[in-house]
Amino acid sequence: MVARNKHDGSGSDGWWDDLPPGVRSRVSRPVPVVEDCDTPEPQPGAADSYRPAVVSDLSRLAAAVLVAALAIILFLLLAVSFLSDSGPLVS
Repeated sequence: MVARNKHDGSGSDGWWDDLPPGVRSRVSRPVPVVEDCDTPEPQPGAADSYRPAVVSDLSRLAAAVLVAALAIILFLLLAVSFLSDSGPLVS
């Protein structure tokens, strides 16, 4: 059976309390434990270590799109030259 919606949708007050306890326990995040110890400082390039791979992948994609565009343009120019009155590639 489905429970009736007690809210009119105007606000989000109390929506967490409407969830069943099992759902709340599965969805809630565990509270982080803060310890009184020295945390190592992150290295300057540690977070950006994935960027060179992304840049190389995107540059390969851009090159492939450029090659495909040039091939399409050459094909269309060749097709137009066949359809013109003077014949293929003859001036």
